[in-house]
Amino acid sequence: MELIFWMAVGVVFYTYLGYPLLLRLLLELRSGAERNKQPVVETRRLPEVTFLVAAYNEKDWISAKVQNCLEQDYPRDKIRYFFVTDGSSDGTPEMLRDLELPSDFNLEVAHHPERRGKKAAIERVFPSIDTPV
Repeated sequence: MELIFWMAVGVVFYTYLGYPLLLRLLLELRSGAERNKQPVVETRRLPEVTFLVAAYNEKDWISAKVQNCLEQDYPRDKIRYFFVTDGSSDGTPEMLRDLELPSDFNLEVAHHPERRGKKAAIERVFPSIDTPV
């Protein structure tokens, strides 16, 4: 009976202390360079992607959104940015068209002067999207 008691104590000890300590020890044994090593992604195999943004009167935030798009970690030749606006009256489409962007930044703006809603705006431009993602 005493043997079963000590085995149960050992299992509890291992579960709460032993296993985490073992994992920590194994992590410490790995070299620092190997732990911080970034995986190498072959960009030729990445799919082409279209990033669609529906915006309505977003003049105050649209430049921050475009800046965020510029910071994406995806090959620029594989990504297309499509901003669609319907009925924006604050100059959002003009601001998008006038932004000074890098030449390899593929940005398209589709504007319709009449407000029909987000769903209609997306459905209007969706047929022109030819990327798989």
